[in-house]
Amino acid sequence: MRTLLGLTVAVCAAMAASAADVSVCKFPDGKSGAFLLAFDDGCPSQLAHAIPVLEKYRVPGTFYPITEAGHFKARKADWIKAAKSPYVTLGNHTSTHRGVTTPDELDKQLADANAVLKEMQPELPWPRLISFAVPGGVPWKIEPAELKAKLDAQHLVERPKFQTPPWFCKTVADAEAYIDRCIATKQMGHIDFHGIGGDWLSNPTEYLEGVAKKLDSVRDRLWLAPAEDWNKYTAEQAVAQVKVEKETANEVALTVSLGALDPAIYDFPLTLELKTDWKRVRLEAGCAVSELAAQDGKVKFSVPAGVKAVLKKLD
Repeated sequence: MRTLLGLTVAVCAAMAASAADVSVCKFPDGKSGAFLLAFDDGCPSQLAHAIPVLEKYRVPGTFYPITEAGHFKARKADWIKAAKSPYVTLGNHTSTHRGVTTPDELDKQLADANAVLKEMQPELPWPRLISFAVPGGVPWKIEPAELKAKLDAQHLVERPKFQTPPWFCKTVADAEAYIDRCIATKQMGHIDFHGIGGDWLSNPTEYLEGVAKKLDSVRDRLWLAPAEDWNKYTAEQAVAQVKVEKETANEVALTVSLGALDPAIYDFPLTLELKTDWKRVRLEAGCAVSELAAQDGKVKFSVPAGVKAVLKKLD
């Protein structure tokens, strides 16, 4: 396993050195499924209990703070520090969580929350794709088409439908079985939380730890992702076009395009699968060079859209 442009380059899968045999994997690195963890409202207990669990088991989570809430403002410095963790991604949950009744009101709520997220992480590119969570339990009079238009305008994308214990996956054993089903059926799964070991709509810290421990144990088969990365990869994979620019007995050169998607926003490298009878391959992609060993006549590699990938036979 090697690293290409900061991402894992995995070897396995299936393909042949011809244009017809190149395809894009459903999940990065050819994993069998994906799993997301989400945490709503910026509860203080998430700082105290959730993030330490995620860091212990190296499992990413997406956190959706209420950026104008008093409990969040009081701990804003702590959230800025927490957001530097590779296992913490911040999402948009509107600025007040009081609901919205008109598209213009929604526009302001989204923009105000985005402004806080931008200010909290000035080192990240802007604009960028950010996951959005509809606030629950409050007035919401926005039609789906109106919501999508407003989200698109601010580079936001709606997360999967909310599902939380104890109404969903009541026990750790339930969650473990759900995770196994995601792998077996090659699907994305997710569990969403509020408080962890305290605050409101709370779940025990031990529950989250059991879920994180299970996810850690299956990371070789399951892609553990922040919501925005899952949305990026899914959107890219759906429209990706692979063009084989050169093909000889010892070399294949190709590029990937994303149609109408903006590559500055949709910048997650796609994992491609190529069948070959070569034993070892040299991969050149932009300024990155790596060597891959084929397995069972198959090789996988990751490359960003628009970057020319050249694979050369070594053995």
